[in-house]
Amino acid sequence: MLTAHTYLLLSEPHSAPLLIVDLGCGPGNSAVSLSAAFPGATIIGLDVDEAMVGYAQEHHTVHVDGEGNEVPTGCNFFTQDIAADWAEGWSEELKELLAGKVDAIFSNYTLHWVPSFDRLAANVSHLLRQNGRSVFAGNLLYCGDIAAMSETDEERALVEAVVRYPTEQQYIADFLFAFRNAFFGRFIVNYEETFSFYPEGFYKNSKQQHESFLLLSGYLTHLTCYQVL
Repeated sequence: MLTAHTYLLLSEPHSAPLLIVDLGCGPGNSAVSLSAAFPGATIIGLDVDEAMVGYAQEHHTVHVDGEGNEVPTGCNFFTQDIAADWAEGWSEELKELLAGKVDAIFSNYTLHWVPSFDRLAANVSHLLRQNGRSVFAGNLLYCGDIAAMSETDEERALVEAVVRYPTEQQYIADFLFAFRNAFFGRFIVNYEETFSFYPEGFYKNSKQQHESFLLLSGYLTHLTCYQVL
């Protein structure tokens, strides 16, 4: 997710401390990693899950140094649906804090849950600073293997009920063109095939119990998008 090019771009001298957003921050682990990678930066974690945000706020806003003192990490966390309509679904507090002020946005294992790439791209565009150096970097998981593993019409219907399944090419193209339409003009794409190993029977049981079976395996595309002034 944090490519060498992105790191070098953000490591160049800036007139003010960096403001970085972690979209889909979960329990806050990636926000802490970003704080360590960019000392002095302010890291804002956003997630739709209130429980996750509560855990992150409790455990990752300060750390204890070697002398037992509590030191701010530079991280703060808010509950926010990243795919919500900007005008009606984003709080005024976050708009005031972030709109047009963010230097970089990162997202790790989140974007495949977003129902509208067009709305995501528009929101990212609202957040980023318009200085020619702002960047969005994330990864997009396509779980094509699971659709292929469906053995019956009932299983295929279950998959289709949880998520629409375009082809892999169409899925990535939809994402890229959503950002192109939001005036992003440069893209770096890295592609890899991922494998996950689980105990025998895990796939069948998970498929019946929880929608998270969609995360078992797939194709991971790392994307870095740059805006054009």
